[in-house]
Amino acid sequence: MIELENKKQEINKRTSECLCPKCGQEISSDFFVCKSCNYHYKINATDRIKLIADENSFIPFELKETNYLKYKEEYDKDKAVITGTCSINDEKVVIAVMDSYFMLGTLSVYVGEKITKCIEYATTKKLPLLIFSASGGVRVEDGMLGLVQMAKITAALDKHLKTSLLYLSILTNPTLGGVSASFALIGDINIAEPNSIIGFAGKKVIESIINEELDDDFQTTEYNLKNGMIDIVIDRYNQKNCISKILKLHKQPKKKIEKTETKIKHQIKEKDSTEILTNVRDLNRYKGKDFLLNMFPDFIELHGDRLSNDDPSIIGGITSIDGTTVTVIIQNKGRNLEENLESNFGMTSPEGYRKVTRLIEQAEKFNRPIINFIDSPGAHPGKHAEDNGQSIAIAECMKKFINIKVPVLSFVIGEGCSGGALALSISDYIGMLENAMYCVISPEAYCSIKKKEVNKELLQEMRYTSVDLLNMGFIDEIISEDNKVFQNVRNIIINKLSEYIDIPERGLLLNRYNKIRNWDKFVRGDVE
Repeated sequence: MIELENKKQEINKRTSECLCPKCGQEISSDFFVCKSCNYHYKINATDRIKLIADENSFIPFELKETNYLKYKEEYDKDKAVITGTCSINDEKVVIAVMDSYFMLGTLSVYVGEKITKCIEYATTKKLPLLIFSASGGVRVEDGMLGLVQMAKITAALDKHLKTSLLYLSILTNPTLGGVSASFALIGDINIAEPNSIIGFAGKKVIESIINEELDDDFQTTEYNLKNGMIDIVIDRYNQKNCISKILKLHKQPKKKIEKTETKIKHQIKEKDSTEILTNVRDLNRYKGKDFLLNMFPDFIELHGDRLSNDDPSIIGGITSIDGTTVTVIIQNKGRNLEENLESNFGMTSPEGYRKVTRLIEQAEKFNRPIINFIDSPGAHPGKHAEDNGQSIAIAECMKKFINIKVPVLSFVIGEGCSGGALALSISDYIGMLENAMYCVISPEAYCSIKKKEVNKELLQEMRYTSVDLLNMGFIDEIISEDNKVFQNVRNIIINKLSEYIDIPERGLLLNRYNKIRNWDKFVRGDVE
């Protein structure tokens, strides 16, 4: 503790003499971040509040003394957490900031009670909640009374999470033990600072138990991002603005969406199936990222399935369109071999579908419409996918879309194949770009099953063009691919949301069921 206090005093001098312990270069005296390697030095709770809260806006909570807190005198001096209210770029929040400089920020009875009351206040006052975690875990000196704080805080937090209120969890260095295993990793959105240590058991403890040396990046922020536990990694310089942006997106009131002009081709000349296939496979064709960049400039990506991985074939997050906050999910494909290898060629794994399912649940909680962009040759067919439950992940994803009580719009922008694409097609509306395709299996696989070379006759037999799908009743509209394609899609989204946004939940679910029920009506007869 003496060593930590000395380091704290050193960094708080705010002079150029404070050097980075990692690379030896100068540390910023304002943000406590290395100007050379971006190393984030640990800071105390008071400095943290100064960085994140508007000036003079923080009002601390005072915890009244109770009998069960009297059994240790040091509780009067316990500064392992500071709680209160403040504003962040004029957005009022309830905030709890843990301080690793006081007994490593460990979770004591006193700390647990302060955080619990903080959460309860946020729930009662219907305010967003921010918790900055910085802790070594449960305070062992408190024994079982310290341990049960994990359950107590989680129970209070569960009530907050079941409302439409936002909980942002910001994980800093370190976030370990009973803190990570209770409230730190179950935020609506988990944000982490770079190079923080986040995990349950400490690295040295694990190495001593398994008698194995672990990698240098074990339990780092980047390690947890890759393993699907973190939504956003944001450095201290941009933290306040990022949090403010998220708060504003969640605060946006519903407004009446006015219809706009839409350019759609309902009837176009049917194109050759071979031509469509060539067009879809063109590496320069529209990709999901193009729609993000051209239509949603305030998009905030959320990563991970909160279980094991962050599948790069799925990009999802929150944004706004015409003043309405929405969730956007795209199937991600690249324009070259490197990008395609990085995104698994748009073939989604179970982790990807679990990420989608998590985003669906979050969208429903905050009453956000969902916009899907479909472009995938199918679900990932590898052994890893089978070992991790590919089939059930797709099924659960479809079930979530069937039952979600907000509008869902889907757009087929490139290649749509098999159940891997169908999982994101369960929606109230499906639009399809005129040169896109949708089929039960890839054309090459279909021809292989038929034991023939790829040829025009077999491709036409598959009936995968936009005209085919419109005639079958699977899609609702064919969208022109002129030089205003992004504006065309944007206009459709605005118009459809204006139609669906005020439909009662029961009506929305019934209409969606009937839509799915009648996808095959042109071939089936009545069954008694």
